[in-house]
Amino acid sequence: MSRQGPGDGLAGRESEVGRILDAIEQGRGTSRALLVTGEAGSGKTSLLEVAAEHARVTGAHVLRAQGFDGESEQSFAALHQLLLPLVPGAADLPGHLREVLETAFGLAPITRPAEPMLLRVAVLTLLVEASRRRPVVMLGDDVQLFDRDSLDVLGFVLRRFADEPVTVLLAARGLTPPDPAVAHLPLLTLGPLTVQAAARLLDAQPDSPTGRARREVLDQAEGNPLAIIELCRAVRSGSPLGQADGALPRTRRIQEMFAAQLRALPTTTQRMVLYAAASSDQEDLQTIMSAAGVDADLSVWAPAEDAGLITIAGRQVGFRHPLVRAGAYQGAPRTSGSGRTSTSRPCTRTIRRAKPGTWPRPASARTNPWRRRWRTPPNSSNSVAGSTRPHGRSNDPPSAVPPRRTGHADTPRH
Repeated sequence: MSRQGPGDGLAGRESEVGRILDAIEQGRGTSRALLVTGEAGSGKTSLLEVAAEHARVTGAHVLRAQGFDGESEQSFAALHQLLLPLVPGAADLPGHLREVLETAFGLAPITRPAEPMLLRVAVLTLLVEASRRRPVVMLGDDVQLFDRDSLDVLGFVLRRFADEPVTVLLAARGLTPPDPAVAHLPLLTLGPLTVQAAARLLDAQPDSPTGRARREVLDQAEGNPLAIIELCRAVRSGSPLGQADGALPRTRRIQEMFAAQLRALPTTTQRMVLYAAASSDQEDLQTIMSAAGVDADLSVWAPAEDAGLITIAGRQVGFRHPLVRAGAYQGAPRTSGSGRTSTSRPCTRTIRRAKPGTWPRPASARTNPWRRRWRTPPNSSNSVAGSTRPHGRSNDPPSAVPPRRTGHADTPRH
C-alpha cells in the first residue's frame, strides 16, 4: 500500500496544498509569505494543519497563533501566542530590546514611556536569531481576529524579512486581506470545490448518502468542504437538511448544526465546552475546569470528543472548527437580561487570571497605560496601518455574550 503524502485527504485542494508546501520548502533558503483567504469551511485551517505537519517533519520550528474573538481587543495577544516558544531566547537579546519585549507581555514593570519601534525591532531580532538555529514556519489562523497591535508588529516584521529562512502562512475569512498590515502578501484564495471534487469528498465520508439525499447535500453545500461533511453527518443522524434556498446563510446553518450537536451532549459536558469556548486556545484543562467548578475528572469531556466536536491534546482543548466554538455560545441557555449564560462572569474572571509561573496573558489596552501609549492616534502621520478599523471587526455592542467576547457570537467572523 502506498504511503499518503501531505494533504492527500484534502479533496480538490491538491493545487493549494502544492503552493503551501512549496512556500515552506522555498522558505528554508529565503523568506516566503502567503495569505490564504476564503469563506468559513473552505479549508483554510486544514491547509495550515498540513503546513504544520510538513514543517515539523522537515525539522522546522513551528510558531502558531489562532485568532480568537475574546482576545481581539487585548494588545499583543496574537503576538503572545506566536512568540511563546521563543521566550527562552529573549534572554539573549540586547538589554533594551529584552526590556521592551518583557514590558509588552507583562513580564516586567513599566519603567519608561512606550517605544513602539523598539518593540518591532525586538520581535524582528528574536525571529531572525531563531531562524539562524533552524528554519522557522509561522502560522496564523483567523487573522481577521488578531488584535490591532499584533498586526502592526507583524506587518513591520513581514516587510523586513529577506534572506532569513522564515515562512509565514496566514489565513483569514473573506476574499480580501483583513487588514492593511497584511495587504501586501501574495494571496491564495480558496473558492468552492469543483463538482467532481465535491462528489469525491462526499463519497469519502462514512456511510455517505445516495440518491436524492446525495443530490441535496451536494446542492446545498455548493462546493463548501465543511458544509459537505456536516450535511452528510446530519443525514446519517436523521436530521432534516432544510431548504437549500433557506433564509440563513450557509455559514450560519453549519453553526446551528454544531449547536444542535452540542445540545445533545450531557449537561455537564455542555457546560465544560461553553467554558472552553470562553477561554483562549492556550488555556489548560485545569484552569477551565476550575472556572466551571468541576472536579478534575477528564471523563466529562468524553461525549464531546466522541462526537468529534473537540480534541484533547495534552492539557489543552481544541475545537474541530471555529464554528463549533460559536455554536457553543449559540446553544447555551439564555438568561433574563444581557448575559448568554449565568456562568459567563465567573468563567471569564477565573480564566483570565494568570497562573503563577506562566507567561501572563497580555492585558487590554484599556487597562494598561503602556499599551494605551503604544497606540498611534488615527490622524497621526506616524500611523503604520492607517486610521480605519480593521475589516472583519464588529462595531456592535457586546450584548448577549460573555464579557470577554467583543461581538455577537451568533455572527461568526472569519
